[in-house]
Amino acid sequence: MKKVLHHVDERSASENLGLLLWHVVRWTAGTTWAYRTELAPLVAVLVSGAVLDVALPLWLVVVPALAGGGYLTRWAWFGDGRRTAIARRNLARIRAEFGEVCYQLGLVGRHKAAEGMTEVIPSIIAADVVDGGGVRLQIQCPLGVTPEHFEKHALELAGALKGSACEIQRDNRNAARCILTLVGQTDPLYGAPREPKELKAAKGGHDPTDGVPIGYDSSGRTVRIKLFQRSLLIGGSPSSGKSILLQAIVSWCALARDCELWCIDPKLVELATFWDESAHRMATDVESATVLLDDLIAVMNERYKVLQAEKRQKVTIGKETPMIVLVVDELAELTASLDKKKGAEFSERLRLLVSKGRAAGIVPILATQKPSSETCSTGTRDLISTRIALRCGTQAQAITILGDEAVKERGANAQLIGTDTPGLAYLTGEEGGEAKRFRAFFLDEEDMTVIPARAAAYRSGVEPVGSVVGQVMALDEKRQAAAEMTEATVREIEALRKLRHGFEAAAKDEPLEQPLPPREGEEPARELLYDLLDHLTAPRVVFGCEEHHGLEGAEALQEAHQCRACLLLPGVPDEQ
Repeated sequence: MKKVLHHVDERSASENLGLLLWHVVRWTAGTTWAYRTELAPLVAVLVSGAVLDVALPLWLVVVPALAGGGYLTRWAWFGDGRRTAIARRNLARIRAEFGEVCYQLGLVGRHKAAEGMTEVIPSIIAADVVDGGGVRLQIQCPLGVTPEHFEKHALELAGALKGSACEIQRDNRNAARCILTLVGQTDPLYGAPREPKELKAAKGGHDPTDGVPIGYDSSGRTVRIKLFQRSLLIGGSPSSGKSILLQAIVSWCALARDCELWCIDPKLVELATFWDESAHRMATDVESATVLLDDLIAVMNERYKVLQAEKRQKVTIGKETPMIVLVVDELAELTASLDKKKGAEFSERLRLLVSKGRAAGIVPILATQKPSSETCSTGTRDLISTRIALRCGTQAQAITILGDEAVKERGANAQLIGTDTPGLAYLTGEEGGEAKRFRAFFLDEEDMTVIPARAAAYRSGVEPVGSVVGQVMALDEKRQAAAEMTEATVREIEALRKLRHGFEAAAKDEPLEQPLPPREGEEPARELLYDLLDHLTAPRVVFGCEEHHGLEGAEALQEAHQCRACLLLPGVPDEQ
């Protein structure tokens, strides 16, 4: 039987020399063009001297030439050039070894020819390097070989091609092609985890139906999952990064517009600690959780009645019908409780929401260590569309979370994840159907203080001001004091109202009554009033609502006197 290696070319010595010269010329031209800005002054000096026929001093030519040459040498040997050259050599090695590796693993097709059956090895139709010294290959599978065969031999391929992992992505446009990403030995998923820059920069108001950034893959690209009309299961052993991943998802939902959080946290230290102010509902035990699910089922049924009346199949997310995210942490504490009857009632209500909540805009997110039949019923688990498995203790645990096909056929070996990489996980259920390997973003303690506070402020309609409770804006900008809607700010405003009559008496040269002793939060108010007296001379509405702020004249002041939201400057008679 004849073996055919499509990607191996037999070249003569002269052809190899010509190919080498071509690579040298191409590399030189590409490097020169990439650093054209740095080389432009040197070229300008030389061209000017040639055009003007001026004899340039030797140092004016030698020094820039040495500087430019040194810079290019540094780039080529110590910087990106060296890394690129190493990656290209690695790619050439993988190209040379790929055919033999496929043959040894049995990844060969058979084609009937005139001389008999011919073995055809998968061919590489495109290749490129990725971060961490890895490569990405686009593979054309011959007859008899499918992308599923590559997924099944992912570990063997990674070992034979000297990589740390091998990821297979199917081509949805061509069933005979797949993308093989061989992760290099400096895998970007290892080492210090990355911060969620997009989440930390979010101010609130993004679309809840957009993809949620949860981590990054081996190529450094952000991994996103869609929640709308889907359900999510997160599983993993203790200290695998499950809580941080869940917090990142909840943070993104809490900052989204038209999105409600219904949280169940029997452990009391995850959702209840950080999201009590942002959550629409919060439950911490099986009794209150069952009541919460009953109320959510009632909301779901009411939405279905509206859909039936309006002859629609699914809700449109908006202010009237926000997307409802049901987050259940530590599911085993609720379903496998000592009271079997209560646990069964909770499980049945949860199954109903998972099965029917999709069209009603309800997104269940379940987190547990191992969703076995005692924790999450098989009927509920089979209905969940998206699944994430972090580090698992055994293959059985990984299979319970991701399914038998994902672990055994698609290479999602979550049981092989080490304890030194918390947050490393496998994702299934997204577009393409493959098992995606990624690492979750990391949130530290400061993030878990700032982001929930920002989300609470966004949902209350108040712009956050960092760690300051109340803040007065500059009088030169708006000639008014604007304070945050917090308890301390309310005390400041109340203090201003109490001191108003005393300052009015002072403006009329009347004896000033003994002011009230200052309480906590009143000293900023007193300083603010003295500042107003120094800067503003004409009677006007200073602390006013949107209708009266900044108006002058007796009529405006009389109207503001009758408005409970306004505070007037001294010298204006109080008509209240």
